[in-house]
Amino acid sequence: MKKISINFRTVDDDQNIVNRGFSFGKRGSKIFYAFIALFSVASVSAVAHYMSLVSTVAHNSYLENENSTLKKRMRNFKEKIEKIDKNLKIVNKFEKKLKSFSNLDTEVLNEPYFSEKEIDQLQAKLESPLRPSVKEKIIRDDDFEKFDSHLDNFEQSSLELKNELKALSTIYTDKRMLFHSLPTLFPTLGWITSFYGKRKNPVTKRTRLHSGLDIGAAYGAPILAAADGVVVYSGTFSAMGKTVQLDHGYGIQTFYAHAQKLLVRSGERVKRGQIIARVGSTGHSTGPHLHYEVRINGVPADPYYFLIEQ
Repeated sequence: MKKISINFRTVDDDQNIVNRGFSFGKRGSKIFYAFIALFSVASVSAVAHYMSLVSTVAHNSYLENENSTLKKRMRNFKEKIEKIDKNLKIVNKFEKKLKSFSNLDTEVLNEPYFSEKEIDQLQAKLESPLRPSVKEKIIRDDDFEKFDSHLDNFEQSSLELKNELKALSTIYTDKRMLFHSLPTLFPTLGWITSFYGKRKNPVTKRTRLHSGLDIGAAYGAPILAAADGVVVYSGTFSAMGKTVQLDHGYGIQTFYAHAQKLLVRSGERVKRGQIIARVGSTGHSTGPHLHYEVRINGVPADPYYFLIEQ
């Protein structure tokens, strides 16, 4: 191995240029070359390590950005699912109300919107710890977009269903109130002795409109409210004797006359089938019976057409 000489120039205190240098023998040359080789290897290793760190930092930054994006999407999904869940709870509430009015088929509400396979596939993609390739990322983003679109559609459908059921519930509630206001219940235990229409009055012997039904019954037989309502009068009319007058709303009123005993007071709320009086023969009467009338907006109507529960 050749001898290595290193020469250089310096300036002394008197500003004179001085040539200086030193040289290595064979052994020194070997040491010098070994040092150079070791330094080169160390430099290459340091550069490689630095590049690895740069790549790791870039990868971590990518993962942080992706995780941040996923968190935002999951928060968005959570909010939408909570809205859907809220709507479905309201739907379930209305469904229970409607179920009491009609026999609705509710199987469609119990069917899952997404298949188990779709849910498993999406969950597997969400839980994957591996960095996706560009193609996989495009597929994942596409899946998220589809899932987001499904949620939007489902949220809109649940909202529309909630509004429709709410409207139906309002209609059925009103219909139910109307039904409970209709005097459909036969008001006492007995038999009809005189129907609605023109007849000769058994007391005055004059022919005139008989504005209700006469129902023969035993003394003290219970007189029942034909529908839900409010007592607007409980007292004595001259010809009708002891009488109860009920207001059922919707312009419908019922009268129960010739009673022996009155069991309700004015202003009291009564339910269909509640005992409000006892059969008697007060007022202009030839025997124990109930004179029963239905009036619509003050005009007498045939009570027989309303009776469906006897």
